[in-house]
Amino acid sequence: TGTCVCDSLFAQQDCAMPCPTDAGGRICSNQGICNDGAENLGDCQCYTSPDAGYWAGVLCQECLWGYWGPGCLQSCVPNINDVCHGAGTCRDGLDGDGLCDCDFGYAGNDCSIHCLGGTETPCNLHGQCLADNG
Repeated sequence: TGTCVCDSLFAQQDCAMPCPTDAGGRICSNQGICNDGAENLGDCQCYTSPDAGYWAGVLCQECLWGYWGPGCLQSCVPNINDVCHGAGTCRDGLDGDGLCDCDFGYAGNDCSIHCLGGTETPCNLHGQCLADNG
């Protein structure tokens, strides 16, 4: 049996797999490169850099976890390994704003404030914990 050498933007041993495109016909949404060629699967390798953004998804159409904004360039926190101090969830993604939604019992922009009364019963369950008064 012969082997195939695929045209650009086609993949797999038989060159039958075209590179994935978004609804606008852009390869990997223009946010990554296609792994083409007979030895590859034809999947997208999304960009992850400060210049091109931090992209994810089958078509590189969404922000990588922990990044937000139209170009997926903004990090939820300076230290991506400590998002919301482990006490909340960052509003990431293309429509995100990078702010933290804090878990019960925590407050502050980065969820670093433990509420009075403890995290199980903040404000003894008779008030609202605010960032300015802990």
